[in-house]
Amino acid sequence: MDFALFPEFAYSGSDPVSCKGKGVARGLEIVSADEVQKQFGRYFDEATLHPVGVTKNGDLRFVMVPIGGYQRLRRGERVAGGTEDLGDEMIEAIRKVEPSAKSLEQRDD
Repeated sequence: MDFALFPEFAYSGSDPVSCKGKGVARGLEIVSADEVQKQFGRYFDEATLHPVGVTKNGDLRFVMVPIGGYQRLRRGERVAGGTEDLGDEMIEAIRKVEPSAKSLEQRDD
């Protein structure tokens, strides 16, 4: 099975996602680029089973995913899950989300 390096899901725009001191995504194994370079075969195999996040200087830069997962993402397929699949940290983060100014403007129109 092949895999894809999928940078557009690791960060938005040019701002990398910081992995320092917090969980980025539940179930996402995160390793440094140096570690991937040293043990590429291992992480190649891991990426065929589940996404592997690759960091540089503590910032998530890429996510290695199986090619089938990449193709589903490219087609825009969505996988639904229940709130029971979310960790307490994620639920709390969702509770704290505030709408953007642009969103509020559109709501008033």
